[in-house]
Order: sequence, then structure tokens, then C-alpha cells
Amino acid sequence: MILRQKNKKSIIITTMFLFVLSLLLVNSAVFAQEGGSAQTQSVNALDFLKTTAGSDGAGYNTGFVTGDVAPQFAIAMLVGTYVFYFVSFLGIIFLVLIIYAGWLWLTAGGNDEQITKAKALMKNAVIGFVVVLAADLTWELLRFLAFIRN
Repeated sequence: MILRQKNKKSIIITTMFLFVLSLLLVNSAVFAQEGGSAQTQSVNALDFLKTTAGSDGAGYNTGFVTGDVAPQFAIAMLVGTYVFYFVSFLGIIFLVLIIYAGWLWLTAGGNDEQITKAKALMKNAVIGFVVVLAADLTWELLRFLAFIRN
């Protein structure tokens, strides 16, 4: 009887986890205006902005439209892109570690050694995530301060 309850509980938890995971992975429905492909709509939006603001826009020379980005900004944009992808990859690793630790804890079956291992893994994953998040926030702050200075 007890084994049957544990089996039902693990099936329910696994089903709930898969349901939440499927909600995160499935694209949401977007109720936008009809007509044309996405590329045509983006071109139409760009044309609309050009007619609204004029060809010079608001008068700020960002270099994004013409492609003449200043070298220090081009390097900063490149490094920022790499930092973004690296932090995203570390976030995926964090998620996998948390799921694995949760699975260890779920399947421990009263084994104190496995529960301790799962708790330690969760704690270390959260500490690593906080360190990575702090580094990313520091990077964003430095980038913001450099932008204000220029």
C-alpha cells in the first residue's frame, strides 16, 4: 500500500513537471493582424517608422541603420553578445542541475545519503547561479556607465 502511494505520488509529480515544461517549450499563440509574411510586416513597420520620423529619425546617429558603428561600440557589442550567450548557457546548466538534484531527491526513497547529495547539489547550483547573475549584473552596470560617459 505504501509503495503504491509513493508510485502514484511520483507519477503525479512527473506529470506535473512535464506539463509545466511543455508550457515553457511550446510557443504561445499570437493574435496579431493578418496579412503578409513576417518579413513583409517588418519591412512595412520599418517603412512606417521612416515616414513617421523621417529618414534621419530623431536625429541620433546610432550607426545601427547605416552600419558605421564606432569601433569601441562594435567591440562592446560583440563582447556583450558573447556574454549574453555565455550567461544563457550557464542558465541552462543551472536548470539541468536543479532538475537532476530534484530527481535525485525524488527517487531517494528515504536514502539519507542520496538526499544529502541532492541538497548539496541544489545549494551549489544556486550559489553558482547567484555568482553568474552577479557577474552579469556587474557587466550590465559597467556597460551602462560606459554608455552614459560617452
